[in-house]
Amino acid sequence: MSAGVAFFAGATALHLSRWYEGNRYCGRCGGRMERKSGQRALACPECGNTVYPGIAPAVMVAVADGNRLALGTDCGLFYISLFCCRLF
Repeated sequence: MSAGVAFFAGATALHLSRWYEGNRYCGRCGGRMERKSGQRALACPECGNTVYPGIAPAVMVAVADGNRLALGTDCGLFYISLFCCRLF
């Protein structure tokens, strides 16, 4: 197994273990949650509420112009998440 694959597997395991630990009880009725068979989900046997782990998608892009690379930073304008770029 390569180092990248091992890191990803470890990070996924850590994320899931913390998620399972933090979601022991149903947010709707307070019943004890159980793992749902065949899925990464928890289900409440009392009210039927099903909860899935949160997914935070991200996109990484490299913008190049010959041997120059555009680097971005958060501009911090109000509540809007904007990025400012400069070529180096």
